[in-house]
Amino acid sequence: MHIQGHFFRTTFAVLSVIVSITACSTSGTSANAVNTPSLAPTLAPLPAIVSAYSEAWVALDGEKVLATFAQDGIYVDPQVPKGLTGKAIASYVNAYKGITVKIGGYRFLPDGRPETTWKVYDQKGTLLAQGRDHFTLANGKIVRMEAFFDPM
Repeated sequence: MHIQGHFFRTTFAVLSVIVSITACSTSGTSANAVNTPSLAPTLAPLPAIVSAYSEAWVALDGEKVLATFAQDGIYVDPQVPKGLTGKAIASYVNAYKGITVKIGGYRFLPDGRPETTWKVYDQKGTLLAQGRDHFTLANGKIVRMEAFFDPM
């Protein structure tokens, strides 16, 4: 995986704002805060397609990641803000060989979409990035997956 340091330095401020807004909207500290479910075990089960997507990323298997998307599904993250579709999604995942992806908890956003958390480590075990994936689903497939992350 090639994570460009310059990219992270130049976008860190924007990502920090997103994280700050997210933290305020879920912490209950703002007057306009949204009450969101906790990561408690009583949470509804994660949709199977999201679990399959996460497992495919952990395995760094681009074809399996692609298989979780609808035919016109789109993958978006800060490194590909215009998004990827089709085989470009698989190629993108496959380019990350040599890293370790660990999936954390999950919850459902106020609009009902699932969100997962994750961390990425290099071969030495150094944390490279951590973030959240937001999923839009239809007919048992991912129609849009948007990742938000903090560089370390």
